[in-house]
Amino acid sequence: MCCALALASEYAPERIRATVVAVCLWGFPVGAFLGGVFAGDLITFYGWPSIFYLGAVLPLLLLPVLLVLLPESIRCLILGGAANGPLVAQLLARIDPDRGLSGTDQFYLAEPITSRGSTAALFRDGLGIGTSLLWVACFCSCILIYCLINWIPYVLNQAGNSIRVAAFGTGIFNFAGIAGSYLISRLMRRHPLRAIAAAYVVGAVAVGLIGVASHEGPLALVIISIAGFFAIGAQISLTAFAFNYYPTSLRSTGGGWYQAISRVGSIAGPMIGGAVLAATGQPTQMFLVCAIPALAAGLTLLVLSSQTKPAEVTTPSYPVSPTSLDRQIASS
Repeated sequence: MCCALALASEYAPERIRATVVAVCLWGFPVGAFLGGVFAGDLITFYGWPSIFYLGAVLPLLLLPVLLVLLPESIRCLILGGAANGPLVAQLLARIDPDRGLSGTDQFYLAEPITSRGSTAALFRDGLGIGTSLLWVACFCSCILIYCLINWIPYVLNQAGNSIRVAAFGTGIFNFAGIAGSYLISRLMRRHPLRAIAAAYVVGAVAVGLIGVASHEGPLALVIISIAGFFAIGAQISLTAFAFNYYPTSLRSTGGGWYQAISRVGSIAGPMIGGAVLAATGQPTQMFLVCAIPALAAGLTLLVLSSQTKPAEVTTPSYPVSPTSLDRQIASS
């Protein structure tokens, strides 16, 4: 997932980069929505193993398409040296055929080159504070998201709703996040972290209200959709921001660690929800507890917004002659 998002971030135009990465992330909530829609019927007619068979086959069907059509990272090819020049020119010619590039051209990146794959580099050169705060926000966000994804069906079913309504609750929670991520990613152009933080705060309020309305099926679904719109929308937009935060040589490493922290949160979330339910027996209390990490994520992003993002290098650190300047491929 982190490599796919890094490629999407690289190939997207800078003005819509956050939106493009958010759109790529829609695959997760779309899949969860479709799973929520069809899970009830699949389990009823074919048993619970059918869901896992379907989940195993669908990605394998996509594999040959990716092998044939997915292009290599242009920036990583440039960092690999002049030997990759012909392939770089070929890929760039598909983007801008009128530029007249050839395999003999030299290509450069107008950004610092750090150690590839170095985890320690995520905490050097002014990246440390941002990396730490992004991890905290991501961890808190995933506690919230995965607690709700795992426990919404149970709570709705225990409140007297049918299995199909309970499964649909998870689906609508994810599907609403798609619309939310598009709106938030568009608002990120001017104040990205503030827009995401505000979404987390609104999402926290909606999450706290789910337990109150759990016995009213239609009302509960409306509130769940609002919570998904802001909470999942904020999570997807935060991921888009995180993958744009790092330079090319660290983008997959930074994104990979970000995703790893999210997996820890995805494990902790359902466990915390289950512990609260076991201790109190009240869904209302669980949803109120879930609102806390949403608020914590929003607060963390507000702190991060007060920090200065490491400056983009706008000029290369090597001599460039006027004749070759037009061949330079800038990071944007």
